[in-house]
Amino acid sequence: MEERLNKVLAASGIASRRGADSLIADGRVKVNGIVAPPTGGMIEPTDKIEVDGKPLPTPSRVTYILNKPRGVVSTRVAQSQDSVVTDLVPTSPPVYPVGRLDKESEGLILMSNDGALTDKLTHPRYKHRKEYTVYGHSANAFKPRKLEEVFLKGIPLEDGLAKADSITIREENHGILVLVITVHEGRSHLIRRMCAATGIHVQRLIRTRMSNLKLGALQPGEWRALTPAELALLA
Repeated sequence: MEERLNKVLAASGIASRRGADSLIADGRVKVNGIVAPPTGGMIEPTDKIEVDGKPLPTPSRVTYILNKPRGVVSTRVAQSQDSVVTDLVPTSPPVYPVGRLDKESEGLILMSNDGALTDKLTHPRYKHRKEYTVYGHSANAFKPRKLEEVFLKGIPLEDGLAKADSITIREENHGILVLVITVHEGRSHLIRRMCAATGIHVQRLIRTRMSNLKLGALQPGEWRALTPAELALLA
């Protein structure tokens, strides 16, 4: 069965799908001894693939759940002096973050070298739900019940209407609001933008669930490998 070259490269753990596209475009990938075209194209299971003159590795597939601390960047390669999520998990075999969690946010992020699983968890059509707990305070006069209505009805953003799949809000001492928000979209900074549009100043944002996986008792910076049963729930 034919598969796209970049998908095969990603599944091998050598790079993310985007990184695989860059390897192909740079002429670093050969298929059966011939440099792959910049667009990659389709390959057969029997094709011989080389990257930088070396056979494509076939490492075992691993997926970790990590409690990303605040201040750590969700990328494999550091762009500055920032710490990155791959500093916190084993380096062999190489793994990549599944989706993103912005630098100032914390909580559940998956790290994997399984390209097929990554694609399934990040593609919008699968509508995998993600749950976030937000601590903040409101700059407007909305009561929690009214805010819930606004989030469920939809909030106009610059890239379209954004709705929460579910939300609960409670008010704690000193006017602190605690929002538990579930969404299935993966738009950049979606929760922060929804909060900003409704006058909520976010003080802390934690992702506590992704699909059927919960953060559980993992402390910031801690990780563990997913069990076969957990992987089956994501399949």
